[in-house]
Amino acid sequence: MTDLLSLLADRRSIRRYTPDPIPDEIIEALLTAASWAPSAHNRQPWRFAVIRHMEAKQRLAAAMGQRLRDDLRSDNVPADIIEKDVNRSYQRITNAPLLIILCLTMQDMDSYPDPVRQQHEWTMAVQSTAMAGQNLQLAAHTLGLGACWMCAP
Repeated sequence: MTDLLSLLADRRSIRRYTPDPIPDEIIEALLTAASWAPSAHNRQPWRFAVIRHMEAKQRLAAAMGQRLRDDLRSDNVPADIIEKDVNRSYQRITNAPLLIILCLTMQDMDSYPDPVRQQHEWTMAVQSTAMAGQNLQLAAHTLGLGACWMCAP
């Protein structure tokens, strides 16, 4: 029990990475650990996109950056602060040797005609996918890798 508590206490979000490639066996171990997360109805509503290639990371970072820029503009954030935030986010994404994107699918979740129950089903799928993400981060820490949860609308 002490080992688990130490793991939980010691894990930190790491935002600077070495350029060393992550071996396939490690990636597989991370995805396996993520898939061990509890999920609503045991439906496992997550999918993972593994991104290693710089071009794909750049496209993702640019798209996320544009969305961030648009959101901050609508919040009346000064332009210089917006560009600083967008650039920082771009660098974090493109400098990571590996990205694992957590995706949510409702394909196997229950479907209800009642909007309230359907919203609860969506919430449970989000919670389940978030738990898979935490498992992934804890596994990364255990395997000596730095990781950081990043999200965007």
